[in-house]
Amino acid sequence: MARMNYHHLYYFWRVANTGNLTQVANEIHLSQSAISAQLKQFQENLGVTLLKREGRKLILTSQGKQVLEYADEIFSKGEELENLINKGIPSQSSHVAIGVLSNLSRNFVESFTLPLINDKFTTFSLQTAGLSNLLDGLSSFRFGYYSYEPQYRARSTKRHLAQ
Repeated sequence: MARMNYHHLYYFWRVANTGNLTQVANEIHLSQSAISAQLKQFQENLGVTLLKREGRKLILTSQGKQVLEYADEIFSKGEELENLINKGIPSQSSHVAIGVLSNLSRNFVESFTLPLINDKFTTFSLQTAGLSNLLDGLSSFRFGYYSYEPQYRARSTKRHLAQ
């Protein structure tokens, strides 16, 4: 694999976040065909398909989602470096990736994340999934933390006591 081209990573990151090649092309003052060619070359260099076209929409593949997570971290660190150099502000913030079981109550999730929302030095991302996907995400370091509630524990205890 050739050394990663960070311009290509940047184009991928922008397109993956917007889902719109034309919009990104207009924003960064390049032609749509130039960005498309750069994305094609980026995928060829990596040896994976990151984006697939469904009609007029670009959809991330599972590998594309993984690359996007790394790109988010890379460009976040770049912003921190710019703040340090330009403003002398060291990074005091941290990011936590959280996975929660998809059937958890909204109130539980809100109460769980409230301390993070109120902490100006912490950002977080929240993804809902089934238990097996949460465990996979934890083992592959996509999540730093996951949460679930054991279901029906109180109900089974009551049955046991009633017998």
